[in-house]
Amino acid sequence: MNVRDGLLALGCSALAACERDNSGVGWVDPPAAVGARSFSLAPEPSGGLRLTWLEGREELALRSAVLHADEWGEPRTLASGSNWFVNWADVPRASAAPSGAVLATYLERSGTATYDYRVRAVLDGGVPQTLHDDAGVGEHGFVSLVPRGDAGWLAVWLDGRATTGHHDGMGEMQLRARSVALDGALGPELLLDPRVCDCCATAAVRTASGDVLVVYRDRSADEVRDFSAISVRADGTVGASVPVSDDGWKIPGCPVNGAALAARDGEVAVAWFTLGAESRARVAVAFSRDGGASFSSPLQVSSTETDGFVDCAYDGRGALWVTWLERPVRERGEWRLAKIENGVVGPARTLARTVPGRAAGLARLGTLSDRLCFVWLESGDEPRLRVQLVSTQE
Repeated sequence: MNVRDGLLALGCSALAACERDNSGVGWVDPPAAVGARSFSLAPEPSGGLRLTWLEGREELALRSAVLHADEWGEPRTLASGSNWFVNWADVPRASAAPSGAVLATYLERSGTATYDYRVRAVLDGGVPQTLHDDAGVGEHGFVSLVPRGDAGWLAVWLDGRATTGHHDGMGEMQLRARSVALDGALGPELLLDPRVCDCCATAAVRTASGDVLVVYRDRSADEVRDFSAISVRADGTVGASVPVSDDGWKIPGCPVNGAALAARDGEVAVAWFTLGAESRARVAVAFSRDGGASFSSPLQVSSTETDGFVDCAYDGRGALWVTWLERPVRERGEWRLAKIENGVVGPARTLARTVPGRAAGLARLGTLSDRLCFVWLESGDEPRLRVQLVSTQE
């Protein structure tokens, strides 16, 4: 999965502790134990943000807590076990419905090969069930959960049942989806795309029409791996796949660098990392005002060497904010933040200094009223989750 110089192995995470730029930032660190990792962030129906993470080593616990304003609610354990697959990029998810029901997913080993694992779904801490119909040999993961009100959720995942247990280019990774009702009942599986990139995270969001738009790194017959978008309608039918951008990145392996999605009113934004046909690393953003049927020409957000690992969120005034990992020097990474408003990319600021490449893990961005919530992993001898609240008032 290592496809370019400078994407370092996760094992180098102990090289250095991260530094922080505290200017204009409020800190509200979550109620997570030292060593917590593999986290995700999701909006709550009540307007807060739900942070979900893993704790423990041999015996693992999937934990979750909700942030409202400056205060975290009591954390709760959604699932626990010891035969799980833990990965820096393929993280657990949790999403709440307006009813208060919480659906969570995590990865459980299903065979002897390194990438034999299945997706387990658990509703309100109950009995877990396998999300997909096959037995789970081969890689299954990179889940997106989208709440759909009284209809429950749509779950989207990468499905390796056609890879015959191999990984990264052997066989064909599929993109699949299915509904999950408020009582946990699973709807029929939907095959969205029979050939996609092996391990770039999916992204999905509910649009103004009520459809769910899914963005994923596609994979052509000649190994061009640009992003595509596809809609799952409320009636369960699936639209046609459309390109987000014609970057022309031809690569014989997975860069492990998924896109990010955000929606507000009738607009959808996609942020992503690519080297393109020019082998030039950059982060780009495109917008859609027709529910993902077409996308604008991309805006370039990053201006120096970047490792990607993007996220994005709209603020209350309709401006889009984008985060990504940059590398100003070879030995250091920086989490950057920039605003896009009226088609103009604003100046970038540094939120935190960290190690470069995959060793930095992922960071997540969400919106809390007139502030942004930025979550990242501070590495070092005792890694811990850090949360910054950043004002959007400039």
